[in-house]
Amino acid sequence: MYSIVVVPEYDMGEDDNSRPVFTFEAEEAAISGKEPERGHFKKEDYVTFVKNGDNSITWEVNPGLAGEYLLRFRYMNTNAEAIKVRLQIESSDGIMLRDDDISFPVAGVKWKILNTTTGGYINAGTYKIRLSAPDLSRLRLDKMEFQ
Repeated sequence: MYSIVVVPEYDMGEDDNSRPVFTFEAEEAAISGKEPERGHFKKEDYVTFVKNGDNSITWEVNPGLAGEYLLRFRYMNTNAEAIKVRLQIESSDGIMLRDDDISFPVAGVKWKILNTTTGGYINAGTYKIRLSAPDLSRLRLDKMEFQ
């Protein structure tokens, strides 16, 4: 009248599907512009620019797999207003994959995180991630995380 089925116990475990996080310090990036300055605040080194001009900071990343990636910028903006910055993602063969303006909100007393993405799928390879603006004064960049 009743059937009993015995099945061995199987533990699938807890698989962590998250991608690794690669951290790129601002002081190790390619920096160009007028009077870039390195500083130290709350146990962290940062990069900022003293004068207005054609200021930029560029990191080189090498994703191993195709996909859309998360970009996290750790920053402080000690200005009274948000700073608009141009974000560019360029492939090693010169193709511009993203060219947008992003805004760093005011964060004057502690480090904040600004999240964005690559804006679409990118393939494995070498890419340059560049932040630039005529006025980057009082924007302190600590690091960028690429996930």
